[in-house]
Amino acid sequence: MASSNNIEKLEVEIEVQCSADKFYRMFKHDVKEIPKHLPHIIEHVEVLEGDGVNAGTVKLWKYILEGKSLCVKERMKVVDDEKRMITHSAIGGDLMNDYKFFDATFIATPKVDGDGSVVTWHVEYEKANEDAPVPTNYIDFFVSWTKDLNAHLHGNQSHAGNNIEKLEVEVEVQCSADKFYRMFKHDVKEIPKHLPHLYEHVEVLEGDGVSAGSVKLWKYILDGKSLYVKERMKVVDDEKRMITHSIFEGEVMKDYKFFDVTFIVTPKGRHHGDGSVVTWHVEYEKANEDTHIPTNYIDFVVYIRSFMASANIEKLEVEVEVQCSADKFYRMFKHDVKEMPKHLPHLFESVEVLEGDGVSAGTVKLWKYILDGKSLYAKERMKVVDDEKRMITLSVFEGEVMKDYKFFDVTFIVTPKGRHHGDGSVVTWHVEYEKANKDAPTPSNYIDFVVWVTKDLNSHLHKGA
Repeated sequence: MASSNNIEKLEVEIEVQCSADKFYRMFKHDVKEIPKHLPHIIEHVEVLEGDGVNAGTVKLWKYILEGKSLCVKERMKVVDDEKRMITHSAIGGDLMNDYKFFDATFIATPKVDGDGSVVTWHVEYEKANEDAPVPTNYIDFFVSWTKDLNAHLHGNQSHAGNNIEKLEVEVEVQCSADKFYRMFKHDVKEIPKHLPHLYEHVEVLEGDGVSAGSVKLWKYILDGKSLYVKERMKVVDDEKRMITHSIFEGEVMKDYKFFDVTFIVTPKGRHHGDGSVVTWHVEYEKANEDTHIPTNYIDFVVYIRSFMASANIEKLEVEVEVQCSADKFYRMFKHDVKEMPKHLPHLFESVEVLEGDGVSAGTVKLWKYILDGKSLYAKERMKVVDDEKRMITLSVFEGEVMKDYKFFDVTFIVTPKGRHHGDGSVVTWHVEYEKANKDAPTPSNYIDFVVWVTKDLNSHLHKGA
C-alpha cells in the first residue's frame, strides 16, 4: 500500500453538454464501445475478471498517449451509482514503471444551472522514484477523452454556458503551514533570491503587497523561456492561509481569457511543525479551441515545492571577481567544459557527456574531480541554461556528495562588471542543498573548490587573451 506521506493528487473539472447519466452509463456499462467512438484515444478494452460493472472487476485498456500505444490493467475499486463515481486502480502496465500507486476517479455531476454536467477526474499517485514525472500528461489525456466523448454523445452540438475549466494539485511538504504562507504573502519579493532559476523578479506595482487589491509583476522562467505576468490579489484569507491571484496581463493571457491561481496551505497535524499540505487551484477559460490545457503551470508549482517546501534546504553563495570577460568565462562552462581537465588537471580529471548534446537543459554529464586530496565523481543534470543571464544550474544526482546530501544544486552566473565586457566580470556560485542527516557537514569545501576553479580558470583564460 502507498505511503500517505508520498501520495500526491491532481484534479481537473470539465463542463460538458451531455447529461451526467448518459456520460456515466458510457463509462460503466458501455465502456467496451469506446474504441469504436474514439479509436484515436482508446484502442481496446477487455474485461479480464468479474462482470465488468461492479467493484472488483479487472479490465485491460490499450490506449494512445503522446503518440505511443500503451496498456494498463486496472481494478474497479469503487463503483457508486448514486454519485456516478468510479475509481480505477492501476495494477499493471506501462505507467507502473513510473508510479508505485496510481488511482483515477471519474465523477459525473449534473449542472445545477442549465443542462449538461461536470466531469471531474481525480488522480492520486505515488512516484516510483524522484525522477518520475508529475502525471500531467494523463490529465491532458482525460480531458481530451472527456471532450471527444462528449462531442460524440452530444452530437457535436456547440457548447452552451461558460467555458471555465479547473485544475488542482495537492502536495505534502515538511515545512510548517505558517512558514510557507508567510513566504508567499509577506516575503514574496525574496523568492527570486532563493529560486533564481524559477523567478527573476517580483515587484509590487499597486497597493501594500499583502492585501486584496495589490497588483504585482512577476518575471519567471517556464519551459526554458523568460516570461512575465501582472496579477491582482483577489482574495487574501489569513485564517485559511489562502491567496487568489487573478492574472490580467502577460504571455499567459494570449492563450486564456481568464486565469486565476489560488494557493492554500493547510497544517497536516495538530502541530504546524508536522508539515502541511499545499493546494494549488487553477481556474481558466481558453481563448480558443486550440489552446492547450495549462498543465505546464501545474508542473511549475509542483517544481516550486521541490525547492521551497522543505524546511531543511540551506544555501551558500560566493562571488569572485575575474579579469576574464563574462562571455568568455560562460563559454568555457557551457561549450568547452570537456577542455577543463587540460587546463586544470589538478582539479578535474575528466568531463564526459552521458546524455544530451552537452549544452542544453536535460544534458547529463559525469565529472571526475579532486577535492581535499581525494579523487571523486559526480553525475549531474543541466537543469537550467540561460544564455541571456549567462546562468547554468547543475543538479547533482549521483556521486560521493550524495552520501551527505539528499539534494545538491549548483548554479553558476557570470555578470559583466562594466559597460564593456572586457572590463572583467563577477562570477557568482549558489549552492542549494539538504543534508542527508544531522551529522552531514556544511559543504563549505565545495565553496572553496568552486572559488579555486574560478580563480585558476581565470588565470588560464586571461593569460591566453
